[in-house]
Amino acid sequence: MSSSDKFTEKYLQYEPVDEDNESQILDMDSDLCSEQIASLASMQSQDEPCLINKMPAEIITAIVGELTPCMRACIGVTCKDMYQYFKYVNPKLVDLSERAGSGSQYKPLHMLLETWIGPQYRRGVLIPHHYLLKFVYGESQGLPDSGKELELAHRYIDYRLSTKPMMKDRQMRIDPFVLSNPCNKGDSWNEEALEVIREDLKSRLDDHQQWFHYWNLFHVFGLDDYRHYRYLLIWRKQRMSDRAWFNYAEWRDAIGF
Repeated sequence: MSSSDKFTEKYLQYEPVDEDNESQILDMDSDLCSEQIASLASMQSQDEPCLINKMPAEIITAIVGELTPCMRACIGVTCKDMYQYFKYVNPKLVDLSERAGSGSQYKPLHMLLETWIGPQYRRGVLIPHHYLLKFVYGESQGLPDSGKELELAHRYIDYRLSTKPMMKDRQMRIDPFVLSNPCNKGDSWNEEALEVIREDLKSRLDDHQQWFHYWNLFHVFGLDDYRHYRYLLIWRKQRMSDRAWFNYAEWRDAIGF
């Protein structure tokens, strides 16, 4: 019989008099190495509760990484520490319409988080999975026909439209000039959108009709009676003049103009 078999037999035959007495377990075999003693000692605390926020950071990160975005968000709102792990694994914005699983039995995330939302917020009417600040968007739950909430809905519609694949050169492609997500940006989003539209116009200075027909589908393009459009046409005219002046630089130098 090998030494390892003798140890196994001796360990199985050993019956401690008092299981709560750690010294009896540790002294049951004087031939135990330090690693075996440490392993046996750790068995004494196996019945103690394991708190997830007391685990090593890499283990918590691995656990959170295996969860769905909906589950991560639910665990992230339980405390500040878990929220930091949640944002580390999921740094991007969370879609509150996300569900924990497929099927009608799974509620969307915005319903699961409703009890965690403070009294200063209310559910959106046009976009139900959004929570809106009452101070900005009002407390009314009625269907708005104008005002801040309608403008916000139009921004999200424009954003979704800009990310929608379209048929170009016989292939479905996403336009390279995509509008940014309007989340938490307020009215400043309009100016950001205008900058994107202007960047697109740079590549279509000679023929802006296609550019106009594309952006004319967006609410932001027609704000204030096409204020953006009029501004961009003035900008385009100046841009073309500058380009013509630059293209004829050698000719101007030759004639001393």
